This record gives sequence, C-alpha cells and structure tokens, in this order.
Amino acid sequence: MSKLATQNQFLDLSDYGRPLAKIFANQLKNTRFTPIHVTLLFGISGLIAIFCILQNHYLFASFFIILKSIIDA
Repeated sequence: MSKLATQNQFLDLSDYGRPLAKIFANQLKNTRFTPIHVTLLFGISGLIAIFCILQNHYLFASFFIILKSIIDA
C-alpha cells in the first residue's frame, strides 16, 4: 500500500500473488498472448476450481484458486 502515508499503512494479504504475477506478466510481454488470453485463462482456472470443489478434490481446487488469484493480479 505505497499510496498510503506511513502511519496509515497496514499488512495487506490480498496481494500475495503480486510477485508471481509480475514474473508471469513479464514472461508474456513479448509473446503472441494478449490480455484476452490472460482473461480466458483466469476464467478457465476458476471453472476448474469449481469443478474440483464439486468433485471433493479440495487440494486441486485450492491450487487453481491460488493460480486464479495470481493471474488476476
């Protein structure tokens, strides 16, 4: 939260995927992948997570939810 003054900053756990997302984005920067492809990957990983939850595969579901959060960052 660099936009906040020092006395107002707090620990924000919602940005846990940001470091990996920067690496992911830099890898895609000079490729044929567009933001539309990244958005589709985001949606597909969310759908896979839902399917895994419905099939009681919670470990795989948690992986795809974390992957979705990294892609979203």
